[in-house]
Amino acid sequence: MSSDDSNDLATLLAALKAQMAEDKAAANAESASVRAESIALRSKVEQLMAQLSTLPPTSQVRLNIGSMQSLHSWTSSAPSNSFDHNQSHRAGGNAEKISSPNMRSFDGTSDPDDHMAQFRQSMLTLTVLRESREACMCRAFGCCLTGPALQWFINLPNAFINSFAQLTDLFIKQFTSSRRLHKASDDLYKIKRGPDESLRSYIGRFLVEKVLIPSCNMETVVMTFRKGLSPSDELYTELTKFPCTNMEDLLARAWAQVK
Repeated sequence: MSSDDSNDLATLLAALKAQMAEDKAAANAESASVRAESIALRSKVEQLMAQLSTLPPTSQVRLNIGSMQSLHSWTSSAPSNSFDHNQSHRAGGNAEKISSPNMRSFDGTSDPDDHMAQFRQSMLTLTVLRESREACMCRAFGCCLTGPALQWFINLPNAFINSFAQLTDLFIKQFTSSRRLHKASDDLYKIKRGPDESLRSYIGRFLVEKVLIPSCNMETVVMTFRKGLSPSDELYTELTKFPCTNMEDLLARAWAQVK
């Protein structure tokens, strides 16, 4: 082996030793970082366990369900004095723990029956003690009102409300003029297919109106659907020659001709 080869080999070995030293130093540094992170994580876990030990039993914890907003925003404006003292006592601290339903506010122009039904259903999604539910519903009702409706609620006399049933009666009576008029089966005679309206659109409009009619007479439904069509429509001719006896048969024939 020549002297040049020996020198090259020595240089290579020296470089290899230097690289190994750097790798070892990097490994030691990484190990130290991991140990530090582990110690920090252990400390956080210990702090969390200490906090959990101070919480009340699980049976006393009340969780909110759904996307809700805090009731703290309405406690300053809601007329708490309108409710009987016994109602406030039964509510206890739950009025501060529950959240208001995430629903459209009532301003006095829509149907009060619809709003009350939606409010009741929304309140059923909240976890509230049974003995406190009615009082909480009374106190939370105001946060689902706006405009004139909210002003009416705020102006209720002090200690006037004794139950949610009483509040419901007062609310419906106050906004009874906004109630939606119930339709009858004869109202379906007013539905006519437009000259340029598609059959699909006509069927959709007819079904929407039918749903709004309680205890709809099926014979009237079948008759009015046919009369709403133009005499030149193929479906009108078919329904005239071969009358339907039920809604299922009527819709099957109608959808069969939708293009």
